[in-house]
Amino acid sequence: MSPALIHVGVRAGLIAASATAGALLAFGLRLGTPVRPFNAVARLALGAEADGVWGFVPVVTLSGVSIHVLLSILLGVTLAWLAPPQSRIARRVGVAALLATTAYLLDVYLLPRLLRPGLAALLALPQLVLFYLVLAIALVLGTRNAFRFDDRDRRTIDEAR
Repeated sequence: MSPALIHVGVRAGLIAASATAGALLAFGLRLGTPVRPFNAVARLALGAEADGVWGFVPVVTLSGVSIHVLLSILLGVTLAWLAPPQSRIARRVGVAALLATTAYLLDVYLLPRLLRPGLAALLALPQLVLFYLVLAIALVLGTRNAFRFDDRDRRTIDEAR
């Protein structure tokens, strides 16, 4: 994978991270604890140490935010790899939907068994569906924005193929 494609994926992932972080913050506000969803994400790295943390605890909350951003960047890079800038928008939409659906299925069916309680245990099913819908849309919009690069980047990507 060329550095230009990685750069495009990172930019798309950061846009998706911003959109989904806003959704998580809104869900947290609705629960009365704005950072609680990020603390639930921190369970991926911190395990039981993140359990029962409802407010802002720097290690837990910042770990959750960092994990959230890193996973979003990983999805953005994966999208750029599977649907490069030359691909049609329909392919990018399809790949983004597939990635978001895969992440949803992992979160709802696999991770809760391994990491209970996690994000799937905290949010209601409609909130999870909305979160992953926002993720898919943000990835597509992020790639649309991130794929606007200059001719030098386009030549670098073409040479890497």
